[in-house]
Amino acid sequence: TGVQTCALPISTSEIIQHERCEVHHARGGGRREVSQFGLHLIGMLARPSRVIVACFIVFSLADPADLPAQHDTALAARPNLLLIVADDHAAWALGIDGDPRRATPNLDALARRGTLFKRAYCNSPLCTPSRQSLITGLLPHSIGVTQLATRLSDQVLTLGEWLHDLDYATLAIGKMHFNGPSAHGFEVRIDTPDWERSLHEQRPRGGDHRRPWRPILGPAREWLNADARPMGLPSESMQSTFFVDRAIDFLRKKHNRPFAMIVSFYEPHSPFHFPDGWRGRFRAGQFAVWPFS
Repeated sequence: TGVQTCALPISTSEIIQHERCEVHHARGGGRREVSQFGLHLIGMLARPSRVIVACFIVFSLADPADLPAQHDTALAARPNLLLIVADDHAAWALGIDGDPRRATPNLDALARRGTLFKRAYCNSPLCTPSRQSLITGLLPHSIGVTQLATRLSDQVLTLGEWLHDLDYATLAIGKMHFNGPSAHGFEVRIDTPDWERSLHEQRPRGGDHRRPWRPILGPAREWLNADARPMGLPSESMQSTFFVDRAIDFLRKKHNRPFAMIVSFYEPHSPFHFPDGWRGRFRAGQFAVWPFS
C-alpha cells in the first residue's frame, strides 16, 4: 500500500505517507513491500518497554528472516502489544473528539496519555476487508478480501504469524472475521462459541433472556433495535465482558516471552446490544439527527 497507519498508543489513527523499500518474502517466494516506518517500528519493538496499548496498528509486514541485520541484535528485549478494536465506532463518538455525551472516559484517557490522530480512515467500509487489511498491512483487493463472506487465504502473511515468528505469544480475542478455521498465527483464539459455552456452564444471573437476531431477514426495526431493548443478560454475562475477562486472565499470568494480544469487540455494531439495567442511560433527544442529502 502507498500509505501506512500506526498508533502507539492511540485511540484513532492518522494516515502517513512513507518512503518504501522492498524485501524478499520467504513464504511463497514473492516480494513484499515494507515501509521505512515499518522498519523503524521493528527497531522500536526491540527496545525495552512495558506495554504498548493501541486501538489500531497497520503496516506492511515482512518475514523476520528478511529484516536488515542492524535490527537483529535488538530483538532480545521487546515490548508487549495490546491492540483494542471496536466495531463501527466512529471517531466523533469519542468524548475527546467532541462528543458532548462524553460516554468514553477510558478511551479518552488513553488518547490523552498517548497520541491522538485526527485523520484516520478504514481501508474498506465492510467489516471483513477492513479487518484483514488491518492485520496484513495490505489493501483489501491485494489480498483478495473484498466482501463480507470472503475467507482470508492462509498464504497471506498476518500480524499474528509475523509476531509469532519473532517468538511472541499471540492471542486474538473476539471478532476477527477470518471466515475459516485458520487462526492465522494466533496461538490463542477466543470468540463467540467460547462465550456461548460459558453461558451454558454458568447460568447468567436472572437467566438468559436473549431474543433471536435476524439481520436483513426480519424487520429493520427489530434487528437494528429501534426500541432500545436490553439484550436480556446482566452486564457480567455480556459477550464483551467475557472477552475482557479472558484478556485480564492472561495479563495476570506470569509470562516468559513477550505477547501480542488483540481484543476485538462486536460492539457498538448493530444490533446495539446492551445489558439489562442500562436502559435509559441516554435519551433520544441527546442525539442529533444527521442531515440527509
